[in-house]
Amino acid sequence: MHETIKPETAFNAMLEITENSLPLNSSLKIPKMGSSSLEEIRICYLNASQILCHFWMCFPVTNAAVEEKVNRMVESIIKYKNTTMQESMKKLPSKDIRFLKHLSDQLDLALVTHDQWLAKKGKR
Repeated sequence: MHETIKPETAFNAMLEITENSLPLNSSLKIPKMGSSSLEEIRICYLNASQILCHFWMCFPVTNAAVEEKVNRMVESIIKYKNTTMQESMKKLPSKDIRFLKHLSDQLDLALVTHDQWLAKKGKR
């Protein structure tokens, strides 16, 4: 299994890097992320972390009720990625969309894990 970090941790690290990316005496100026972009990204991370938390809590799948929950969570992940996250990306300036890459990777990892679990389940 891949080792991953929590979305909240990644978001906080991203903020720290953004805020502290240059020494104070640097003459280079990089544009800071606007507060509306920051808030949009924060909301994306918080919402997705809730969905992902419920998804990962289902493993290992031990009974039919948990299996049903896994399937509901996969539907939620797909819906979130294809609707909510896409809407958020439309609101962000193109330079800030890259900050959602980690989150997208986390959602993809959950979907890949589900596919692998289904394949393994089918071999029994």
